[in-house]
Amino acid sequence: MQKLLVPICVAVLIVSAAVVAWVYWSVDAGEMSDTIREAIRVDIAKTFTQLAVLGVIGAFIKWLLEGYDSFRRERDARDRAKRELWRDLRQVYAEVMKARDLIDAEQTPLAYGAQLSRLMDARASLGEIRHEVKLWPGLFKQDEEIAERILQMERYLDDQLIQEYRNNYAALSGAPSLAAAASQLPMLQDYLSSDEGGLFHTQFRMNYFEARTEILQDLLA
Repeated sequence: MQKLLVPICVAVLIVSAAVVAWVYWSVDAGEMSDTIREAIRVDIAKTFTQLAVLGVIGAFIKWLLEGYDSFRRERDARDRAKRELWRDLRQVYAEVMKARDLIDAEQTPLAYGAQLSRLMDARASLGEIRHEVKLWPGLFKQDEEIAERILQMERYLDDQLIQEYRNNYAALSGAPSLAAAASQLPMLQDYLSSDEGGLFHTQFRMNYFEARTEILQDLLA
């Protein structure tokens, strides 16, 4: 309906102008005094002016409505993007914690390899989330800080856990348990540890908590 508003206003103005012009020039056709004829012409001029003003007002209202709709669509899109990134980041954290619990429970090289595959997927998901944050500047008030925290989470997974797994994959294939290869896997031990001073806590969990808080603050603003 809003798209038809301006064409309708223009059509009304054109028709009105044609009618007004016809009436304006027809007042000479009848027998009437100059005073009456002039009064009619003045009324016609007033009517045409009012129609023109209404047309301008209609166009202005359309402009306002379209501007509001555009603002609302952009706002809704931004809110959806924020909620999706919030959900995706939480999902990554849940996957990392699940892998940690399964490795700790089974303590076998087979479980270690299976869960490292999950951690590799988590690292890839973090890269996608960070890319989305950087693709939409201003999506968050602290978008640079959030992107940096996610990057630190990526680096922890890649530089510590995944790289250690790559370096020791061959040796682990013959180990009866992870305990037998514990000395070769200090980053894995740190990952499984509850030590809040360890790298898993300081480089991964703390960055996750900070990024999560910053995103949540934007969602609730």
